[in-house]
Amino acid sequence: MADGDLLLAARYALAGHQLSPENAREYEVLLARAYEALGDHRVIDVQEEWVDSVAVSPDGRRIVSGGFDGTVRQWDAATGRQIGAPITVHGGRLKAVAFLADARIVLDGEDGTVRLWDAATGRQIGMLPIGEGHRFAVSSDGRRIVSEGGDGAFRLWDTTTGRQIGAPLVGHDGTTFALAVSPDGRRIVSGDEGGTLRLWDAATGRQVGEPLVGHEDGVSAVAFSPDGRRIVSAGGDQTLRLWDAGTDRQVGAPMIGHALGARSVAFLPDGRIVSGDGDGTLAIWNAATGRQIGAPLTGHGGWVSSVAVSPDGRRIVSGGIDRTLRMWDAATGRQIGAPLSGHDNRGVLCVAVLPDGRIVSGGVDGTLTLWDAATRRQTGTPLTGHEGGVSSVAVSPDGQSIVSGGLDGTVRLWGTATGRQVGAPLVGHEVGVSAVAFSPDGRRIVSSDERGNLRLWDTATGRQIGAPLTGHVGAVLSVAVSPDGRRIVSGGEDGTVRQWDVSRRVAPWETMAAAVCQTMLGQRGRTFSRAEIDADPLLFAEWSDPDRDVCARVPGVPPLPARPNGGGRP
Repeated sequence: MADGDLLLAARYALAGHQLSPENAREYEVLLARAYEALGDHRVIDVQEEWVDSVAVSPDGRRIVSGGFDGTVRQWDAATGRQIGAPITVHGGRLKAVAFLADARIVLDGEDGTVRLWDAATGRQIGMLPIGEGHRFAVSSDGRRIVSEGGDGAFRLWDTTTGRQIGAPLVGHDGTTFALAVSPDGRRIVSGDEGGTLRLWDAATGRQVGEPLVGHEDGVSAVAFSPDGRRIVSAGGDQTLRLWDAGTDRQVGAPMIGHALGARSVAFLPDGRIVSGDGDGTLAIWNAATGRQIGAPLTGHGGWVSSVAVSPDGRRIVSGGIDRTLRMWDAATGRQIGAPLSGHDNRGVLCVAVLPDGRIVSGGVDGTLTLWDAATRRQTGTPLTGHEGGVSSVAVSPDGQSIVSGGLDGTVRLWGTATGRQVGAPLVGHEVGVSAVAFSPDGRRIVSSDERGNLRLWDTATGRQIGAPLTGHVGAVLSVAVSPDGRRIVSGGEDGTVRQWDVSRRVAPWETMAAAVCQTMLGQRGRTFSRAEIDADPLLFAEWSDPDRDVCARVPGVPPLPARPNGGGRP
């Protein structure tokens, strides 16, 4: 893989999976890296000049390619043969091509035009006046094109009429501070420093409805209700606001009561809301009436940096810059017992609750501490290892593991039963880790850092899965994983919310292996040649037969046909 020979790497991973069942998880992670990087690998001999872009027809029967020589060629996807004569267009290099549903082709040239062509006749049938310096993408149904003209605005076009649809699309104007995913994974809500919230369709990446406007200062926290029908937002204008996720309208009057402005917010299982303030107080609110239930939960001597709710919904845990954690009765709003003190230095940065009710907290002092909620006492000694503040913490779905992200750039895994670090630190981030999260099945961890990179890790092996996810400019402040584990959503200081498709990285071994064997390697690629075996001592010792099939144990993959005269690959 380091040398870029992904097909060879895939063969080694498949062979190793056969030879060494005890290391199967290692080989699965390695195959996932090759599988994602290979994409839908297939070889067809096409243009004599460079091929800059390709696209597949909606029915999967044709491939269209655009070349450096300014020609467009169509190919039969089943046979790899060229269909008809080349289409010469634009008089120069083609930057991109795409198919529409009704056999039309979209061509993007260096001359600053996007043109529509009839795939059957090879004739031009329209042109979109988009202008120079643009990028474009085609909707899945082929009816819309979205383009970006270098001014930061997105424009939607009707491919039937060639006309622009509506006004340009613009998003957040400033840093995105808050992010949440709906319980069903279908919606994303984000809030920015200007006080605006926006809803996005997780499947399409498009904004849903109008911006949610009402806050007079930056949105610092957002959360979905357990049923996904309501959104609560906390703002620097010292208010909380409730929104209808279906109509985009604010529900009731703003909830007023925080002196400095809420910094964190969460829904209780019964629909009530808990929020933490910059003045060291928490408040519980009735979501139906928008009224505070009782007096603020006071006690912290500084900012409340994080809040969490116990699995049974009966207790709230808060962590503060005053170096304490406090537990609160969710029904009465009263503090339960004395504060939990143990972190030195400048305070608690993050807190989470385990399924068994225990609490884990991370501090500026670089330690994690486990607490018994019943006795309010620290259990065991602090978990040490980070060489800087522990900025983020999350608990695995089964409660057996804790993951922490530190300002030292490391991600560390801990066993909740032993209180000990599991394996070596996960190293890859070159700057401080700003957020961590577990996948729903607990098999993977996603982490983000202050430079805008996200990384995906395998919890069993500690290996990074695939290359970093890059795109944000500046720190990624929050990350979340979709309920099916196939998508990651992130919010950053650059004012953007980004969604990442990691479905290839997290696909089951059987799915990946079958795809690699049947569509990427081909029959010839499923064995090592005699030259490869003789040149590699490991292969020579462990895999000496040139007829041995690396895909022999992959479910659903038919065996290789018998070779004539029993001959292996030369």
